[in-house]
Amino acid sequence: MVSNLKNFWKKISHLGIMPTDLVSIQFRSVVYCNRFTFFIIILFLLNSIADTTQSFFFYSIFYFCYIFILLPTFYFNFKKKYSLASSYLVLMCNFGVFILASITGRDSGVFILYLNTMLITIFVFNSYERKAILIHFLISSILIIILEITDHSFFPDNSLRSQDRLYFFYKVLISTTVFMVFSIYNIVFIHTKIQDQLRMEEGNLKSIFDYSQLGIAVLN
Repeated sequence: MVSNLKNFWKKISHLGIMPTDLVSIQFRSVVYCNRFTFFIIILFLLNSIADTTQSFFFYSIFYFCYIFILLPTFYFNFKKKYSLASSYLVLMCNFGVFILASITGRDSGVFILYLNTMLITIFVFNSYERKAILIHFLISSILIIILEITDHSFFPDNSLRSQDRLYFFYKVLISTTVFMVFSIYNIVFIHTKIQDQLRMEEGNLKSIFDYSQLGIAVLN
């Protein structure tokens, strides 16, 4: 059971990646993109179930539908359209947070999720894709400004009570905490994996060098 879960997690993480890409900068961003997409899908599924139990059926349907909206990210990575996959994921996160924050209001704290969105932006783009990072940061900033101008009520749900907004606020805190833990795990895991691969390749190169030196010594 555990080994099956590990294999499934590895397949999700490495979707669209060849073994030769392991030490490349792009490898990290693609793995991050796949993992964060899967993480958000699971998070949305749990939110959908939780909202159903609280009779927030509109939000439950919203989360459930958004799961299918995020699925093309996997397809883009599978087709090796890495930049498109990253841009699509970040854009969908930006607009998803904006819609929820506009509906639930300031007191729900949904706007805090923009911190997660900006961190995802840094993770899923390569260091040489600075222009893309800046563009998505700009989009996030514009949407935050619109939220402030409209007092977080662009699409207000006037049926929400103060205790309902508190419920959403607690969900945001839990989601953000889990997201931070997940992010730290990924940073440590991927860095360790790349370092192990680099050591392995360094050992292979040393073996080849030693073998060539031995051949030269024999010839002399």
